Amino acid sequence: MEALVFYRDETLRGGAQGIPVAVAVRQGHEARLFVHGAEVAHGTSFMGVALPMSRGTHSIVVKTSSGSGRVLYEVR
Repeated sequence: MEALVFYRDETLRGGAQGIPVAVAVRQGHEARLFVHGAEVAHGTSFMGVALPMSRGTHSIVVKTSSGSGRVLYEVR
C-alpha cells in the first residue's frame, strides 16, 4: 500500500496546519477512527477531524461493525 504524501510548510506555526479527515458513517452503524492505534474520534454520523502535521509515516484506521479500512500517509 502506497502512502499519501503531505508537505509541512515550515513558515507556518505548527498548530496552523492539519490534515483533514472526514468519515461518513452508514445509518445505524458506529465508526471509530484510530491513528497509530489510539482512538481519535467515534460517532454514528459524519465525523471530521484535523490530524497534526507531524513528520513521518502514519496509519489511519476506521473500524465499523461491518468492517475496517486503513490509509497510510507521510508528512515530509
